[in-house]
Amino acid sequence: MAELAKTDTAIAARHELYQHRVLEEVYAIDKDPDALHNLVNHLGAGELQKLRQTLEDWMVRTGDPMLEVFRRRYEAAFRESYVAELEKEADAR
Repeated sequence: MAELAKTDTAIAARHELYQHRVLEEVYAIDKDPDALHNLVNHLGAGELQKLRQTLEDWMVRTGDPMLEVFRRRYEAAFRESYVAELEKEADAR
């Protein structure tokens, strides 16, 4: 992706976003189909909390394996450990 970003502005925008991710992202996909404009800081606290709870409820219902990562999203070491383990498993395949 980094290589393609050198010659494609759309890919460059996605690559830039990916390189500087934040913990939470909210997009208006109907108006921003490329998900380039994060609206998380433009939501009221109540609205953001409702979205968080809706997502957590869905993760519980579907048995999402990243539920604990979501619940502990503010713990960088936990998140990084989880991703490192996934990468280790992928490398072993």
